[in-house]
Amino acid sequence: MKAFDEDMIVAIEGVSYSGKSTLIDSLCAHGGELMFTTVANGVHGFDDSVRQVIHEYGQTLSPEEEIMLFAARLANKAKRVSEYGINQPILLLDRFDVSLIVLGHHLRGLPLQEVSRIAQMAVGNVLPDAYIFLDVETDDFRRRFEKDHATHPIREGLAHHDRMKKGFDACFRKLNGRKIQINTSWSTTEVCIEQSLNFIMQL
Repeated sequence: MKAFDEDMIVAIEGVSYSGKSTLIDSLCAHGGELMFTTVANGVHGFDDSVRQVIHEYGQTLSPEEEIMLFAARLANKAKRVSEYGINQPILLLDRFDVSLIVLGHHLRGLPLQEVSRIAQMAVGNVLPDAYIFLDVETDDFRRRFEKDHATHPIREGLAHHDRMKKGFDACFRKLNGRKIQINTSWSTTEVCIEQSLNFIMQL
């Protein structure tokens, strides 16, 4: 078990609308023995700038261009994590290397070996101590998606969700190390928090 006065990084991975941000916010606001924090957007809005490029030009980007932009965001996040001080609260990451692999290989169809190499280059020696994978059932995804995208074709969102879900499931099975998968459709937010805390306490 890792002492809680040492650096600890926990990556929260999973499909869109699975509750990653909700879990991170809840853990950071949670009082008790464990203290949590997360990383903010990049210096000078780097993360937001890359996100804006992807949003504006996403329909015209090739898979290779898209994955390199996401890799730039990942590298920027890894750099900020590497600068994180010692003896600090447990650091929670909203998406990390697994998300890049799922996007590049399972969603966009790029070769797994190449995407994995890009992810490794982006994160360098910054590796999470554990992973929490969040999942959500298709009906709940549909409801949450339609709430945010009332005019967007749900079929496109469902196809995207299905491929990403299969990708995260595959990565969870293959990932060595400390990990847990939580289905947020089957559990309340309070139960998800409790499961996450119990998992982290065992690290």
